[in-house]
Amino acid sequence: MPERPRPTAPIIIEVCGGSTGYQGLIENLHHGLEETPALKQFYPHLDFDELVAFAASSWKRRDKYYHQLFRFLESSPSVYQIFSEIYSIGFPWLNKNKAISPQQEAKHQKLNPFQGRDLEERLNEAEPAAVEQLIRQLQEEPCEYVFECQYHERKMLRGGDNYKLEPMHFHNVYPKRGRIVPGYAKEIVRIFQEYPREYVPYEPKTIVAPLSSTEPQQISLI
Repeated sequence: MPERPRPTAPIIIEVCGGSTGYQGLIENLHHGLEETPALKQFYPHLDFDELVAFAASSWKRRDKYYHQLFRFLESSPSVYQIFSEIYSIGFPWLNKNKAISPQQEAKHQKLNPFQGRDLEERLNEAEPAAVEQLIRQLQEEPCEYVFECQYHERKMLRGGDNYKLEPMHFHNVYPKRGRIVPGYAKEIVRIFQEYPREYVPYEPKTIVAPLSSTEPQQISLI
């Protein structure tokens, strides 16, 4: 199977809005990748931008509207319906913040071999077990992420309960301006070391539609 490059920290930062700008997208991207590892089974069928939009937006949806998302997933939606629901917010969010420099444009193109085409058909090629695993992970309550310096105070405020309270050991103990976004990017690069580089080329199906009674023509369904 063909391969694509692994995402680098500069690409991740630019897709999420730049190192000195918006922090929310890269923050949610990290949390989503961390809590929905089933996405690595979908990556061979997805563009990089599609994965980013889904991981970030699905975690934000779980964090803000957990019960609403849980009910939606209980309604037995198709995998395409799940992705479409998440993308209704995820892609506008991504497109608003994405800022790819000319230096990164060629690599960004290689990370997105499908260019958004035939998403439903690509998702339908994912293994049913992977879909079930993703749904289970999306139905989990999200973790609360804190810097190490905040952990004990936050635990005390929760009455000593540290359930799903996650200190971010990959960051500096004390958050420092200018270091947070690069810190997330470095950790996301580490997570992507476990993702496959291979992607599954999708061949659009064709049908034969006659132009006349004697002259057929192949039409591509894309």
